[in-house]
Amino acid sequence: MNNENFKRIFYKNSKTFSLASKFFDERLFINISKLYYVCRCIDDIADNVKETINSEQELTQLQIDFDKNNIDNDIVSIFYSIENKVSKKHILKLIDGVKSDINFTPYETTDQLLNYCHKVAGVVGIMFCEILGIDDNNALIKANDLGIAMQLTNIMRDIFEDANMGRVYLPHELFGRINPYDINIQNKDVLDNIYIVKIDQIYNIAETKYSSGISGLKYLNYNHKFIVYISAIMYREIGNKIIKNKETYSSGKRSYVSFIKKIELIVKCFFQIFLWKIKILK
Repeated sequence: MNNENFKRIFYKNSKTFSLASKFFDERLFINISKLYYVCRCIDDIADNVKETINSEQELTQLQIDFDKNNIDNDIVSIFYSIENKVSKKHILKLIDGVKSDINFTPYETTDQLLNYCHKVAGVVGIMFCEILGIDDNNALIKANDLGIAMQLTNIMRDIFEDANMGRVYLPHELFGRINPYDINIQNKDVLDNIYIVKIDQIYNIAETKYSSGISGLKYLNYNHKFIVYISAIMYREIGNKIIKNKETYSSGKRSYVSFIKKIELIVKCFFQIFLWKIKILK
């Protein structure tokens, strides 16, 4: 597969990040697109897109191939073709997190949920930093927090979709035990308990993580700062819309950011970073 194919797959499948990607330089975009492709392949295996494989077995074999640096495996080979080498311990952790979705066990505690979010999203933020050549531990902590925040937003947005696959990520200590098959528009009591009463708890955790992640922008140069910031605020807006319109989304509607709103956020992002640049804001 050539570099143009990686870029095309990125544009096709990553709606939130595709606008921000317009500001990548060519070399960086190719490397980010390769990482995205590897992560996408891992997700596709877990979702059994081919419908001919044992997903868990396939992912276990992929872990073995990464452990052995088996570049005969196309996914491993593409991963190792990324410049500014990314540590394979992060991709192994990602695979481990994705595997947990196959034989899903509900989370008792918030810490268990956050550990899952770290594995499937926080490590992606860390790998992005490594591609940028950033190895400051404080920066990596902030990148992990931003990835966790985005995954928590995914969980808020995809409650119905995940329930249809037999998964409820909302931890029992905050929401109680919820049968995924009880999450449907006929079951108003369950939905009101999730959306009207308790969803703020996940939102507030995400907000704390967004604030931490965005504070890490100081470790990035001007162009990279913009790319990360616009991606973060676009994702953050998905959660904001859910909180402002709880009853609408408790009916099964999926939150998304319109193109017009994305343009508005990009303008806001330019202005905010301009202020940072001239040190009016820190």
